[in-house]
Amino acid sequence: MLTKTVTVIAMNDTPLPAFPAIGGDDATDLTLAIYAPRSSGADLPGRYRSDRLAELGSQALNLTVTQYLFSKQPPLDAEKIEEERESILEEDTILAWLDLYPTVKQRYLARYPNPNRKEMCLFFLSYVGAIFVSSGMSTHPILANWIGDLILKKDIRISIISGDEPSSSAHNSPPPVYISGSSHSLTTPPLTPANSPPSSPSSAGPSPLTRDKTLLLVNQIARQKGVDIQYIDERKGGLDHVPEWVVHCLMDGLEKGCGRGSNKRIAKIQAAREAYVAMGWND
Repeated sequence: MLTKTVTVIAMNDTPLPAFPAIGGDDATDLTLAIYAPRSSGADLPGRYRSDRLAELGSQALNLTVTQYLFSKQPPLDAEKIEEERESILEEDTILAWLDLYPTVKQRYLARYPNPNRKEMCLFFLSYVGAIFVSSGMSTHPILANWIGDLILKKDIRISIISGDEPSSSAHNSPPPVYISGSSHSLTTPPLTPANSPPSSPSSAGPSPLTRDKTLLLVNQIARQKGVDIQYIDERKGGLDHVPEWVVHCLMDGLEKGCGRGSNKRIAKIQAAREAYVAMGWND
């Protein structure tokens, strides 16, 4: 039986944290940078450009989520912190967070009506970067409180497996389904060029893996089978703010998967997927 996997992101009814405001003397410049087209970044005043703010925001968000997981009780070990962080920082999660603030999202869409998923994520990250800059040394509690509350909003992530799918679309993952509010109504975001199904199926064949669960599942199976799993990453160039990473997945010292991406997480997930198939764990 061929399978299709749908990722479900559930948002519970905990109070929605307020979207932090950009303040300080540079609030105007920061706001202009966030909403300015990337191609015009060089014309913006001072050192603020959306790509630079997005890179800063990415690192600030990574640290904030790591500290949140570090503080959980009972304490998580290092590997579990890494796995949960990678799951939380999935592109789907960031887009779901942005959907919680329709006014902010619509303000961006009014300027750029047809952004792809990556552009929407970069907008969110650039806003995080702007908060980091404008809040100075007090940014920690602001970001920590905001992101911590957002993590608590997303309390369920489910993989729904359905059968009897045509072979031509069996492994074309549809966009995530979002459940929000007490009514738990399902909504599916419209397809964009960035998240449309690929034109041809993958040669790897159908797999029950969802992107956010790949590393968790592959690492868990490796531990259960007593297989030593390692990930080796290397940067292959690219622009400073858009690097290209290559990650090799080794099983008992032998390379079983290799992934490429604009960040290590994406490349690592691809490598884990390849290794999962190469080890025959999808049978």
